[in-house]
Parts: sequence; C-alpha cells; structure tokens
Amino acid sequence: MANIEISRILRARIIDLLNQEYLLGEKLFEEIDNLYNSIENQSDKEIFYSSLLEIISHLEFPEDIAKEHWNKIKERHIELSKKLGRAVSIRTAVIDYFTYNTEVLKNPVVIEIFLYDSSMLKVYVDEMTGLYNYRYFKEALWAESKRAERYNLFFSVAIIDIDDLKNINAKYGEDVGTNVIKTFAKTIDLNKRAEDVVCRYGGDEFIILLPETSKAGAIAFLSRIKRKFEDLMKEKGINVTISSGTSEFPSDTKDPVTLVDLADKALYVAKLRGKDKIIAWNKGLI
Repeated sequence: MANIEISRILRARIIDLLNQEYLLGEKLFEEIDNLYNSIENQSDKEIFYSSLLEIISHLEFPEDIAKEHWNKIKERHIELSKKLGRAVSIRTAVIDYFTYNTEVLKNPVVIEIFLYDSSMLKVYVDEMTGLYNYRYFKEALWAESKRAERYNLFFSVAIIDIDDLKNINAKYGEDVGTNVIKTFAKTIDLNKRAEDVVCRYGGDEFIILLPETSKAGAIAFLSRIKRKFEDLMKEKGINVTISSGTSEFPSDTKDPVTLVDLADKALYVAKLRGKDKIIAWNKGLI
C-alpha cells in the first residue's frame, strides 16, 4: 500500500466516534457511515475505510478490500449480538472476524496479537453476570466526565447493593444467592438505555453511569429497577430488597473519583436508615 494518510481532522473525528461507542451503542455504525458520506475532500474519502481499519486493528488493506471487510464486520457484529443476546463492541466484532478469517490473517504474529486482544476483553467483563466490571467503569466514567465538561452536560452515578444477600445464601444456599445476583444483572441490563453503562462493582454491588441524567432522573430509574427486580424475586418465592445511592456531575462534584465516593456515601446512609431505600447525595446527608 502507498503510505497515504487521511487528514488529522478526519482521523480525530474517527477516533472521537470510536471513543463514544459506549454512548452510541449500535448507532456507531450509522454514525461512521454518516461521517463517510459527509467527507468533501476526495483524497480522504478514497482511503476512509482503510484508515478506519488501520485505526481499529492496526492492519493495512487497499480501500476496496477494507470496505468489503468493514461490511462483513458489520454483519459479524449483528450475528454476535444475536447469539449473545446483547450488543457487543465493534472491537469484539473486529477481533472475532479477523481471528477466524484465516484468509486475512495468514501471519502467525498478527494472529497471536488478535488472540491476545481477545483474551484481554475478559479483563473488562464480569464472568458471572456478563456485565462490564469496575475496571471498564473507570474508563467509561473518565471519558464521560471529559465529554460532560467539554459540552457542559451533566450525568449521574449510582451504586446499588442487594440487601442481606448473606442471609439469602444461608437460608437457601449459595446457588440461589448466585441466581439472585444474575437475575438482578439481567433485570437492569434489559431495562437500561443503550447509553447507560452498568457494571458489577463486586460481590452484591453494582455501579451505573447514567449520561445526561440528573439525580431526579437517576432516582426514577433506580425506583423502576427496584420494583421490577423485587417483584420478579417475589414470583420466585424470595423476598429481597435493594438499596441505592446516587450522585450527580457537576452539581455534587466535578471530580470523577469523588463522584463515586459520594454515591457510595449515599448508599451507606441508605443502609443506616434501614436498607430498602434510594438516597441521593447532598451536603447535609452526613
């Protein structure tokens, strides 16, 4: 391939879109196609898809081949999402497509790199629930705080705890306790928006990033999840409640780490007040 590069501005726009994947969800493919259609510089347009794949995968292809790969990656994304029952990331679709397409990856070194990347995906996913873990949450939180600061937006963080899970384990057995955790994870995953980021915080705790959502909006969302989950568990013959704490950027703080800490303190107050409550942080709370 000739060493031709797209303009810095277009490259930055592609990278910015890719960094917003957790917010855009499946709309990311549409936004990338819209970006391509909006290009006026013919030189940029002629190497758009080859540049896109180079940014994502560090692999180089002629433009016509790159565009063909991109269309097949979109198809693979749909297939994987259907099989897993939830949307997967573009990176996952890319890794899966190139890893199993031996006609493309004939270089063992490149295959090894992709297999390594595929295994690294596990670093961000909680094995029990299939949700993202706190490591992923920290990266999403950092990105959202930068976006909110740049565009003068707001968002909320919420931490949820399943009340007295130890008692459920003692009464019904750990398998039932595990099922309670999985049921809650599925309930919240099915009822969140595409842009919301739900992660397992550890044990029986979950943490949520709610873009462009006030504390009032977060409370409404948490109340809906609480009702759905508790009703579902009652149908299974198990009485269980949840407690939640939430905080808002930037009204409570502009520091992402402090924001999580304030949500955690609000959860602590919910526990102190008898559990089974949703508490929003305010300065007079503690």
